Amino acid sequence: MRGLTWTLLALLPLAAACGGESEREPKSAAGSAGSSAGPGGSGGTSGSGGSAGSAGSAGSPVTAPDCSGTFGPRVQQFSVPSPAELASPAIGPGELELFYVHYDSASAPGQFRRSTRASREASFGSGEVVTELDGACMPDEYRTIDLSSDGLRAYLMCFSTLDFYATYGQLRIAHRESLAAPFVLDAMTYGQVGASPSISLDELSVYTSYEQGIGSGPLQRYSRDSADSSFEPGTDVAGLAAAAYLSSPDIGPDDRAIFASQDGGLVRAQRADAMSQFETPEILLPREPLENGLFVTFGAPEASADCRTLYAVAVDDNGTGISGNGTYSIVQLRR
Repeated sequence: MRGLTWTLLALLPLAAACGGESEREPKSAAGSAGSSAGPGGSGGTSGSGGSAGSAGSAGSPVTAPDCSGTFGPRVQQFSVPSPAELASPAIGPGELELFYVHYDSASAPGQFRRSTRASREASFGSGEVVTELDGACMPDEYRTIDLSSDGLRAYLMCFSTLDFYATYGQLRIAHRESLAAPFVLDAMTYGQVGASPSISLDELSVYTSYEQGIGSGPLQRYSRDSADSSFEPGTDVAGLAAAAYLSSPDIGPDDRAIFASQDGGLVRAQRADAMSQFETPEILLPREPLENGLFVTFGAPEASADCRTLYAVAVDDNGTGISGNGTYSIVQLRR
């Protein structure tokens, strides 16, 4: 059932948008990495920022970078052989640490993984399993991850593979004392949210895909008053309610740009300030054509702390056009 559910999730947004074509949109939905509604989920803003949560400084003023500008060509970090799938990339401080979700196949249980590198110029490898984070999910659930700006809190969300119209779950938080220390999962939950949660820099807002079917409704925003409280029910992201098939959002560190998956590509919407509505999304990276009318598709965008690097999941279906037979990669774009 899980493999079938993943296929339906992956195909529905693109089929509606493209007249029934069979390519998939890798999504961060389920989180980020994978398909337009498949396993995956997009991360959020990670890097050097305030330490909400245990430090209690959520909401404190932070000088944010500018997320406008043109990104360069994509560079592959690593890929996994079919039928393995990737989802939900989340980048850590200094871009030296990468968390993501790995599935051995569309029907296999997922695992959170962590990869490190010595410098921003080096490439990430496939990394190692982070078993303490997997405790947040049931074995057969899709899973997603995002990191706080200082990398000391992981925001986790899991949801069932059995119901396309129930793409939501309870938000969990895991803490660690340092970047080298293991995570410890909180016993409490922090409210119901949609798939692919992205945490804001102050950790008082979460942006997600639509709760009742990824890509089938508007992006959602959830808010809370303090770092120790749960998030309130979500509302449509202002200005984007009419933008079709958006999923796997990533709120930029400037709080004025939001990145998302749409129609198999990556888009960015911007606003004047945090109190304004977002403008119409612009295409950053369109799906790329292959032979026989097929495409390489992209999803689960994740911006770095300085907003000069964008990470995402790419799916090259190798000309098969069959869900589950594509080659999944983590790619990055810089400006």
